[in-house]
Amino acid sequence: MSDTLNPSDAAAMADAPDAKDPKANQSKLWRARIGKTKTYRRTLISNWSENVDFRRGKPFEADSDQDRIQVTIDWSATKAKQAQLFSQMPEVRLLPKRKQYAPAVPTFARKLNEVIGDAGTGSAMDECLPDVINAAGIAGVLVSYEALTVDKEVPTVDAMMAQQLQAAGQKVPTQVVPQVVDYRFITERISPGDILWDTSFTHSDFDRSAWNGRSGRLHWAEAQRKFGLSEEDREKVVGGDTRQPTDKLVISQDIERKQDEDLVNFDEVFYWRHVYHPEETSYDAIQHMVFVEGKDEPVINEPWKGQKRNSAGKVIGSCKLPVRILTLTYISDEAIPPSDSAMGRPQVNELIEGRSDMLKQRKNSLPIRGFDVNRIAPEVQTQLMRGTWQGMIPCNGDGSRAIWEVARAAYPREDFEFDRVAKGDLSETWQVSASQLGGNSGPAIRSASEANIMQANFSTRVGYERARVVKFFVGIAEVLAGLLALYGEFDAEEQQALQAWNREELSNYYIYNVRADSTVLLDANQRRSQLSEFLNLTGKSGFVNAQPVIEEMAALSGLDPAVVVAAPQPKAPEPLNISLRLTGAEDLSNPAIMALLMQSGQAPSPQEIEAAKQLIMAAAAPVTPPQGQPGAPPAGPQTPPVPEDPNPDWNTMSRVEKRTQDGQIGQ
Repeated sequence: MSDTLNPSDAAAMADAPDAKDPKANQSKLWRARIGKTKTYRRTLISNWSENVDFRRGKPFEADSDQDRIQVTIDWSATKAKQAQLFSQMPEVRLLPKRKQYAPAVPTFARKLNEVIGDAGTGSAMDECLPDVINAAGIAGVLVSYEALTVDKEVPTVDAMMAQQLQAAGQKVPTQVVPQVVDYRFITERISPGDILWDTSFTHSDFDRSAWNGRSGRLHWAEAQRKFGLSEEDREKVVGGDTRQPTDKLVISQDIERKQDEDLVNFDEVFYWRHVYHPEETSYDAIQHMVFVEGKDEPVINEPWKGQKRNSAGKVIGSCKLPVRILTLTYISDEAIPPSDSAMGRPQVNELIEGRSDMLKQRKNSLPIRGFDVNRIAPEVQTQLMRGTWQGMIPCNGDGSRAIWEVARAAYPREDFEFDRVAKGDLSETWQVSASQLGGNSGPAIRSASEANIMQANFSTRVGYERARVVKFFVGIAEVLAGLLALYGEFDAEEQQALQAWNREELSNYYIYNVRADSTVLLDANQRRSQLSEFLNLTGKSGFVNAQPVIEEMAALSGLDPAVVVAAPQPKAPEPLNISLRLTGAEDLSNPAIMALLMQSGQAPSPQEIEAAKQLIMAAAAPVTPPQGQPGAPPAGPQTPPVPEDPNPDWNTMSRVEKRTQDGQIGQ
């Protein structure tokens, strides 16, 4: 990395380094690097501000005598693409690097996802995506741990020694130690106009940059606590927002924003120690440096507290820069790419110009009419020529020939064609078609195959950018995991589950990822269909706990899972399979046999025995023949009459036994 300054960058020109004072020399070099970045950043902010103005429907800085139509396609395109890239918070999943770390996954993963939500990561993502899509092509967040402390005196000796000193009447030595009374993890969006980066960096992965940082402003009380400032520093460092109007991403042109005068302006930098410290022995070590405006030396210049070194000297905690930077594409040797709004600006300007021409055409293309001066009264002629006549027109004779249309200006069809072409070019730039914007002004889709091909191509193109957004989110989660391992609080149950491992090293045991396409919000029907298919395929495999799936399906159906979902009752034991062969009443009089029948539930009840007796008695009773009636057939079985043989001379044909050698049939 070169520290040579461009002489044309006035803001980058710091005082000359002093070889006699290496510490001051380092501060001047870092101020020079920061100043160079601010100078380059200032050249970009004007275009970034213009992109924001186009999105919010204010593309014109001043009024004009010429009518111009605002085309706010940046608004709809940004909202559509943001929803396609990241519309919900995914669940972070942990893949252990070694099998022995797997048992800690459920506890640590649950705690990490809880911290990600509490840190405001979802809000930061919602704020960053418009930055990278519309405003600047770049977005950033700062992931940090903050704590509120109070000073407390604690003994410098162990409890046993303290008791011995107290018993001997001696004073127990103590020291003042800050004690944490409250803390938080925070994911804070950095405005593109405040991001600091190494201007010599030309790659796409900003974790490979030598340093990243931000410019910021804090109220005096917060700055005093975070930077260790004293009351003597107040007059030097406190003031309003010292940024120039050209340094701000959004410049309000319609209202005066009152600035808070109780602000401290600062520049914060995080850099890899091995790049600037030759004695450094770890590629993962990070240095933290803060410059406050009004003070020459940095108020913080120390190893970053988001990581520690274990007994073996290995860096543990977060091993990524806490300033996370997102871009959606890469241009060769240019780390800051243009946004989609910037690339589509020529087409939007063309649409604005075309719509403005259409407006002028409508105003100037009024139909021209004439009238017969011999038939129209003079006073009516004056009103007609002024264009103010709206009532009945008196005329002498047939009125159909008294007034006629002289010419009608044809509306040029090419205006609509230019409009269509510009919209097509804009859709290709944004990679979002009119149908995916939620409208129906795009080209008509003529078949289902064409719609499927179009959606497949769109999914492939947007999938690349979605993967970069997911990587950005996972990087935030990884930094938070390192901070959680060092400073997080775990309850007794969680501590017991993690007691087999060094908790401060937990974050280094895992690979972090999210489920594919989990950043895209599905509607209830899509999600329910997805769960139903999964349950049908795997429900009976024995490897799946179906209860969470069924509970989510119930919630998607508008039902309360706590009410409608119940654990299945255990199946009753199978009855004994007893096979008995009873040969008579003596078997039923056997107590052992009756006990087995009663145990298996097959013994007859007393009521059934009584009913059986009645049935036997009814079956043994003699049958009384019916009394004969006049003209009725005699009682008893009747033999059917045998019909006479109608052909007594017919006999069966002789059976063929075999065939002789001469072909004759023998018997």
